[in-house]
Amino acid sequence: MQIESRPRPIFEQAALAELAARPDTSPNWLRSFKNDAIEYLQSKGMPSRSDEIWRFVELVPIVSNAYRPFTAQAVSSITADMVQPYLFQEPDAVRLVFVNGFYAAHLSSLAHLSANVTVVPLQTALVEQAALVESFLADMPEDGRDAFYALNTASFQDGALIDIPENLQLTAPIQLLFLTTDGHTEAGVSFPRVMVRLGEHAQAAIGVSFVGHNPMPPETYLTNSVAQIHLAAHARLEYAVAQMESDNAFHLAQTQAMLQSHSQLKMTTVATGGKISRHFLHASLLGEHADCQLNGLSVLMNDAHVHDHLLVDHAVPNCTSSQLYKGILDDHSRSEFMGTIRIHKDAQKTDANQLNQSLLLSDDARVFTRPQLRIDADDVKCTHGATVGQLDENQIFYLASRGLSSELAQSVLTFGFAEEIIERISIHSLHEYLDDCVQRHLRNNIQPSPRGK
Repeated sequence: MQIESRPRPIFEQAALAELAARPDTSPNWLRSFKNDAIEYLQSKGMPSRSDEIWRFVELVPIVSNAYRPFTAQAVSSITADMVQPYLFQEPDAVRLVFVNGFYAAHLSSLAHLSANVTVVPLQTALVEQAALVESFLADMPEDGRDAFYALNTASFQDGALIDIPENLQLTAPIQLLFLTTDGHTEAGVSFPRVMVRLGEHAQAAIGVSFVGHNPMPPETYLTNSVAQIHLAAHARLEYAVAQMESDNAFHLAQTQAMLQSHSQLKMTTVATGGKISRHFLHASLLGEHADCQLNGLSVLMNDAHVHDHLLVDHAVPNCTSSQLYKGILDDHSRSEFMGTIRIHKDAQKTDANQLNQSLLLSDDARVFTRPQLRIDADDVKCTHGATVGQLDENQIFYLASRGLSSELAQSVLTFGFAEEIIERISIHSLHEYLDDCVQRHLRNNIQPSPRGK
């Protein structure tokens, strides 16, 4: 495929050159999707800060690297002891582990997989579940198509397919662990792809972890991930994502969820790592009485940036949605929340609410928050809002008067601010896992001060 000669960021040049040079042995149906993605990337190019949804994202540090796709070289060097700290403490959990984007069978566990449930690496699914994978690739909403989605579609080598049949309720969670580690001498990139389908009346809990495991210099790498979630009527899914990348890593993620009638999605995202990360989450409520609950927490220090962009589409009547996103920011960190509730003209009786709250522990931290409503129906109940502030000195004084030191009082209040998000997770092992991640990060890295630094 010929590449146009026009000025492009070095990342885009390298990506297109890599795709053009790579021999493609994909089946025809998959090659068609990949070629369409390459053509999109060639014609549209990388986003820029002139695009509204990218306006506050520092793209230059990301696209200034000529990333090389990781190889499977590091897979065999990772032992079970190395991944143990990142695993759910759940004896019956089903687990797929990926190292630098490649499936690691010796670290995964499928012993407790229920009959008729499909949990397989994407490379296996491309052979054994080709029709289902094709349907996922064909069902991407137009709102989700951008350069990084196209790059993932053109480049993904592995990931996970999870298919829960109708009327099956799983009692133990499924964990997907994407570990990025050393073994590279230049900036690397991986393209995880996750596809999840729940049949009618099915129920499951899934936890996805992105972890940077002691990468050696230069430490810079990019995770460009895409997840697609399809819930049939009356299906219920609890889905949690922990982003714990290395300090100099970049993380660009996109999640697309489609909810049919009476289905429910409870999704929680927690970010404690990465230099710059962005998560675009698009939920489409396509059947009446669907319910979508989106919760997020960012705990940031140094000069980390986290961007949460949400779009909840109410396409039909009688649906509910909620968004509660919180941020704890120290040092020179930055966060952005851009949440949109879009209610189409036929989506009467919609009940939707949205709230973004940020706690600043430093005078140098910055928050950009833009909750938005776009309503084309007249019989709806919608609220949105945002708050930004510091720790309450009166509360600190009250706790200190009860015997706590000032430092401990600040820590208690900071933990309490974060815990409201974690407490919304009903699956015990998911709750404990994310609670431990957040508390460990706060304890090791955040030193709150009510007056800033």
